[in-house]
Amino acid sequence: MRRIFYSLAILAALFVFFALAHQSLIRIIVTKNLQSAFPESSVSIKGISFDPAGVLTINDIRIKRQKIYDFQIKRVRLNFNYPLLLRLQVPKFYLGDTSIAITTPQKSISEFASNLRVRPSPFKVRDAEISKLAVDIKTKELTLNANVSLEIEPVTQSLKRLDLAIKNLESQGALIKGLNLVLARQGSLEIETIQYNKAKVTDIRSAVQF
Repeated sequence: MRRIFYSLAILAALFVFFALAHQSLIRIIVTKNLQSAFPESSVSIKGISFDPAGVLTINDIRIKRQKIYDFQIKRVRLNFNYPLLLRLQVPKFYLGDTSIAITTPQKSISEFASNLRVRPSPFKVRDAEISKLAVDIKTKELTLNANVSLEIEPVTQSLKRLDLAIKNLESQGALIKGLNLVLARQGSLEIETIQYNKAKVTDIRSAVQF
């Protein structure tokens, strides 16, 4: 009986050791990749959980460069299985409760993006879901305050669901306020105000076939 107990204790200890080792290794790899993609930024990750059955979860990621941008991601979850992983395919990617704040009033959004070093992933994601993404951008030619949730199939480039709310968008003389777009089984579009120079349209409402 003691031998069984000790054997189980050793197995449990080994499992915990390998799980913690995986978490530490994943944290190092993710942190280094993010630091490389976002030069001169600080990167922090609060929690990682790895389930060998096929789920990797990364919690509370923050990527910040003082007075330029601040990205906060509450949860990233990857569902995987090993046969597909060997073929560089991921069944499901989830990004939840994320805020993106960019403040570069002296530069355009393209100039800002040119300073990043984000490389395309070798993995193909079959299904991707973004939930509660808040965007606050202030650049030389664009002001945007919006929230979006969506689900797509990147491989086939098909959109499964979209919920977009634009509180305010200003760019090169154009203004949009109070836009709400839902693309699902029963889609809808509502716009409080669209304005371009002196032309102005208000209170637009329409059903959208999707």
